[in-house]
Amino acid sequence: MLNGGLRADGGGPERRAALPAPRPDGAVPSAAQALAGRSTGFTPTGVPSWASPTKSNPGHNNDVTNVDQPEAVGGKPNPDFKKDGVPLPFGLNPATTPVIGSAGAAGLANVTTDWYALGAITDRTPLVTLSVVGPVAATGLNGIKRDGRTLFLEAGHRSGNGAVQPLGRLVPIDAWSNNNWRNLRFPTADLPRGTNTVRVVVDDRVPSPDAIALTPPRMTSMRTAQEVFGRDTVVSMDFMVAFAFPCQHQMRAVNGVFERPEFRISPDFGATVSTSNTWQGWKTGGPLGVTDAMYHEQIVPSYLKGKWAMDWGTITRFQPWTKAEPAKLEIGTTTRSGWYTPGPMRSAPY
Repeated sequence: MLNGGLRADGGGPERRAALPAPRPDGAVPSAAQALAGRSTGFTPTGVPSWASPTKSNPGHNNDVTNVDQPEAVGGKPNPDFKKDGVPLPFGLNPATTPVIGSAGAAGLANVTTDWYALGAITDRTPLVTLSVVGPVAATGLNGIKRDGRTLFLEAGHRSGNGAVQPLGRLVPIDAWSNNNWRNLRFPTADLPRGTNTVRVVVDDRVPSPDAIALTPPRMTSMRTAQEVFGRDTVVSMDFMVAFAFPCQHQMRAVNGVFERPEFRISPDFGATVSTSNTWQGWKTGGPLGVTDAMYHEQIVPSYLKGKWAMDWGTITRFQPWTKAEPAKLEIGTTTRSGWYTPGPMRSAPY
């Protein structure tokens, strides 16, 4: 399999979240309390105003005609943020997933979350991930360092009496070159021996003008792309990735009708913007015009095994805005003269 090294998120967001561990007094904090931990300058309303999950999907049609908010709960075209919460990436539900940010903080803005219990680490759980927005100091592709706020994943060992011994801190891996919502990656293979609990630490020595926001850490059970798609799931593959996925069922047009795709596979961020979104886009009559009009989009977190810092591409899950019955076609043949016309074509002006 050419795509055998690709790993995709294998479970719902609530199943992925690490569980807050008991505090020294035995009390178990709520998800929001655990994330806030010991913090200064971080609040639930501190998400930067410019943060938008739509900017994290390079294949999303950001034209003014597209009102889809890809990560809004339930795929609502026009969500009410006061009722529905701040839109979060990757299908995370604001009703159950807390978020804190440092926007609007005066002076230092640091946080040390509570400890989170890790489950069993297997070959299906190669990463602890953390959704963030804003600049974070991290390691990128080929070991290139990136500047930003100082954030670590601190590993620890919780003993039977509840005491936690810190074992070390991991610097995040970041596959993105922009500051939109994305998943920072911490390989479980890099965790010190004996690690069974982790916490997030943002620890800057001087005030920073850069605001960030973050959600709780998650340890995801992953599946290969072949396990996710199989051979029968209809997938809309961009031109640049089609040859790398020979076992998938590419969306076809049969008798003038498109098969309904359940997913889209796109190349890396730059290639998607410069190629897929141009001649494949709706303005040029490309196939993305169909999916833009028909489907709500949601990014499925995915990673290239062993190349955690690589932006390999994007998997997008399609959900139809409304239920529709399959087209019933009447197929036949007829002969027309060269001067025949069925009438004027209906089309929007360009």
